[in-house]
Amino acid sequence: MHILITSIQGPAGQALLAQFAEARHSHHRVVGVDVDPVDHPVLHAAEQVPPASDPTRIDRLVEIVRRHDIDVVIPTVEEELSHVARATEECRFYPARVVISEAENVDLACDKYQTMLRLEQAWVPIPRFTCPSHHQGPSSVVEAVGEHAIIKPRTGGGSLGVRELHPALLREAEWLDIEEDSLIQEFAAGQEFASMVYLPPGDAPPTVVVVEATCGPDDKASDAHRLPGDICPEVRRIALAAARTLGLRGPVDVDLRYLADGRPVVLEVNARFGADTAHAPEILDALLQDLTADLVPGLSPD
Repeated sequence: MHILITSIQGPAGQALLAQFAEARHSHHRVVGVDVDPVDHPVLHAAEQVPPASDPTRIDRLVEIVRRHDIDVVIPTVEEELSHVARATEECRFYPARVVISEAENVDLACDKYQTMLRLEQAWVPIPRFTCPSHHQGPSSVVEAVGEHAIIKPRTGGGSLGVRELHPALLREAEWLDIEEDSLIQEFAAGQEFASMVYLPPGDAPPTVVVVEATCGPDDKASDAHRLPGDICPEVRRIALAAARTLGLRGPVDVDLRYLADGRPVVLEVNARFGADTAHAPEILDALLQDLTADLVPGLSPD
């Protein structure tokens, strides 16, 4: 197959390239795109594209799909997912298939606040959460999420804009500087997990792989290792429930952490391959097998 991978210099793109470098995938022709020039031994071709926020990015991707006779498009960056999903529903990439869920469900997963609302309605474990627009001042935020919290943008991926927050210690000026379009979550102090889920077509069983993040002295994730299948069954169950609740299919990346009382909760859900997907090669293998069999629902305009 001729496969296009977006944002190949990002964490998910690099993780996918590492897998396509393996001998069992050598028969595939991989084309990579990114905002900056890039070179990689796995790539048969590399192209520059506008940033995900640029309205001409989709046109450029469509042109690359045509010119390189692409069979499959794998988007990997959060900011482009909603645009790619809508373009897919409009058959812009036809006849190439796109590894993405329906646009409505992608939009839901890309809005972290709406994700929390939907998971809460379905009784999927999540931390306490709120939005700045729901509060007149810090005191009611403490009542909503506690004295130690995380604040993050409602949309976008990665750690940009994510920081710890102690609402009770905020001065008035600091409170007024907080972006209204943010999500505030109860701080989950326990171990961090990246759960990679693959929801296949039909009634085929899903795949769930859990990776544990190891923190360094600065309490930031510095390494990751895959957990055996019989470890942390509750984390696996919750990750799968979260992906299904949002109506996603194909590869899904679910971030979880333990609360102080030892309960695992979902922090966010990404409707794409995750940064640690190299630890779960069976997910890419299953996707490619299903694509070869032309079985993946939602990846064809028919």
